[in-house]
Amino acid sequence: MSIRESNKEPKSKEPVKSEAWEQTRLAAYLNSKGYHWFHVPNGEHRHKAVAMRLKSHGVSPGVPDIIIVGQPMVAIELKRTKGGTISKSQKQWQAILEDNGWVYFLAKGSQAAIEWLEDRAKK
Repeated sequence: MSIRESNKEPKSKEPVKSEAWEQTRLAAYLNSKGYHWFHVPNGEHRHKAVAMRLKSHGVSPGVPDIIIVGQPMVAIELKRTKGGTISKSQKQWQAILEDNGWVYFLAKGSQAAIEWLEDRAKK
């Protein structure tokens, strides 16, 4: 029997955290640091009638998850650490916001967002 080496990293036994878990962790951080921010809850699954009503109120697909009020305005699209992908409507919102002077960040997990925010605070 021969032993073969693999270039693959060992699989983590810990499951990938959900986007909801990442959102809750980032929210706690933002609150603890005194940011003026809000979450845009566009991604939840809803009853069709509720979704239609919210759309008539102005809910728009692709709007980033986190908006931080300041100069400049900051938008964070939060994804899971593995598996989350950005949609066409999210790319369109990224372009709209950046074209209007916003800072946009696509974070793969809450830790990435926290590190990015802390790095920005040092500048």
